[in-house]
Amino acid sequence: MTDDGSGFRESTAINLNVPPDSKTYHPDQYPSWFPDDRHLAFTSSRAESADIWVADSLRKEAPVPFTAEDFIAHHFPAVGPDGSVVYAHGEPDRDLYVLDRAGGRERRLTSGSWQDTDPDHSPSGDDIVFARGGSWPDQTSLDTRLAVMTSKGKDLRYIPLEDMPNAQDPAWVARLGSP
Repeated sequence: MTDDGSGFRESTAINLNVPPDSKTYHPDQYPSWFPDDRHLAFTSSRAESADIWVADSLRKEAPVPFTAEDFIAHHFPAVGPDGSVVYAHGEPDRDLYVLDRAGGRERRLTSGSWQDTDPDHSPSGDDIVFARGGSWPDQTSLDTRLAVMTSKGKDLRYIPLEDMPNAQDPAWVARLGSP
């Protein structure tokens, strides 16, 4: 659908939580559309640990795994304009990684003792905003701060939010009517 509401098209409903061959409930969450407006990435625990899965909204086939490493969790997928997927890696490192749409090599974007989660690509795909939690030198408690970096994992900067020390789940918003 376009900004003015035109171009709406129907899509097949996707039942992500119950695979056709199972009666087992799998919590599926954090959906993110691919640029083709057809495929959907999401986190599911239908395997040994939480992984990123991809569903085709035009077919009634079961979703397929996009990441699948034994006992390593993958969360919070964010699909970029080029179809690459940024996601949070679970234990032990809790960093952000990127994987291209073809399922190529995983590349680490962040590292450190922080817990980096909730990534989102800018509309151009040049930057990534995310939540960074942990113990800060100027704080006595665990706070979450919002950070921005390039899609290559460079030029990290924090968004000043003094009034919101535990901001989470950031998202880019396109401004309607802006030049």
